[in-house]
Amino acid sequence: MKYIYSILIFFLLIIIYPPILYANKEKCQSSHQPQWVLNPLHDKQNYYGISSASFINHQIDYQTIEQAKNRAIKDLSYGLSVNIQSYYEEQLTSYKDDEIKSSFMLSARLVLNGIKVYEQWTDCKEKQHWVMVSINQSSADKQVKAQEFINQVLKCLKSGQKEILKSIDSMNEIISMRMKRIERQYEHLIKLSKVLDNKLTTSLTQKEKNYRDLIKHIKMLTHQFNQSQQQKNKQMSTMINVQQQLIKDVETISQHIQSDYFLSYINDDVAIPKSDLHVRIVPENGRKDFYEEENIRFWVKSNQDCFIKVLYISKTGKEFMIFPNSHDKNNCLKAGVQKTVGERNDLTVIQPFGLDTVTVIASKTQFSNINEQLKLNKGIYYIKRLRSPLHGVQTRAIGVVEKLSFQVYATDTCYIVSHKKR
Repeated sequence: MKYIYSILIFFLLIIIYPPILYANKEKCQSSHQPQWVLNPLHDKQNYYGISSASFINHQIDYQTIEQAKNRAIKDLSYGLSVNIQSYYEEQLTSYKDDEIKSSFMLSARLVLNGIKVYEQWTDCKEKQHWVMVSINQSSADKQVKAQEFINQVLKCLKSGQKEILKSIDSMNEIISMRMKRIERQYEHLIKLSKVLDNKLTTSLTQKEKNYRDLIKHIKMLTHQFNQSQQQKNKQMSTMINVQQQLIKDVETISQHIQSDYFLSYINDDVAIPKSDLHVRIVPENGRKDFYEEENIRFWVKSNQDCFIKVLYISKTGKEFMIFPNSHDKNNCLKAGVQKTVGERNDLTVIQPFGLDTVTVIASKTQFSNINEQLKLNKGIYYIKRLRSPLHGVQTRAIGVVEKLSFQVYATDTCYIVSHKKR
């Protein structure tokens, strides 16, 4: 009889209060911050909304996940409402600007179908759960330009003043949260520009000059951002316009970063949370320019005993695991001891010429896939074709044991410029 009662109580718990069981399953595990938290995705297929919610007791609960999801949906609806207002401008001239924006956001949440969770991430250190939602762009455009949508907007404006006031409060909350996110993005960009500045040499190719221009651009935008933060008591419409410009500026830089291999890897190096393990890679003697048929070498050093992989990414997206390789399989690196990668003169400059990216991954434990990769070597090196810079960043730490604990690995990146024979 006790056994039957236990089963009944268990099923009652599932029906009455699923969050309790959900929370027990979702224990917080540290993981590497995904790029979309700082650099939101932008493409022609989807619209995105991002937001977060805080939690306590070192574990995620059902309410936190739902709150983050609902905030992300509001963020997406808000973004759409700002973008589409001009489409209906002539029909809404008799209403106040904040009421129009509020009714657009409210209507988008009520009318839009097809919003789904695209990705989630938990920041255990800051105790924040992040959610990114998306909706198909063409589907959303059709829905907001349909008669049903403008009817809902007009209905809200004419009879839903109470809801509009609530929605205005929600908009103020979203504006505040977006500004905090923008602030995080600018803090990250400042760190990125400093690291990038240290990586560049005085003698620059056009590609490197573009990186210098990017550093200057980040400094200028950061100055503008700081000025916007000092202006208090702005009207909602002014705040929205300022914020939209800041977001647009960050989006432009993000797109630039995401289209470039070296910038993407450096950006990820900066985003990885600080660890007590540090690793450094530089071309031998700090030299950056190499010519056809010359041998290339790299110096790698870490502050702790660790295991390393060194990946060479050509400008075309071909990735070579240049260390370990068929000639040198021992990838254990002793603390403070400098390792020369390419010491057997097996790295030679070949076409295509240009700026190539070289990155090192250091792990406190041996990589789980290292033997498999060495078996699949084509000649000396394991070779892989990358679909994009983002694909390279996402896959470079595969094989790190206990990857969910960001304390067990570290990365660093450098570059060389290859030229045709003089």
